[in-house]
Amino acid sequence: MTYLKRNWMWLLAVVLIGSAAAGTFVYKSKCRGVDACAAAEAESHERDRPSEPQ
Repeated sequence: MTYLKRNWMWLLAVVLIGSAAAGTFVYKSKCRGVDACAAAEAESHERDRPSEPQ
């Protein structure tokens, strides 16, 4: 019985660590989704070439 409990605890630990790692990866990624990537790309080009001369 304790062997089964130990296996479930290991499985739970692996799932929790994996979900934390995946959440961190998604949080730290620069763009989330295609629209966000397109917006980030357009914003970077806008910074390179300002529309109004200074």
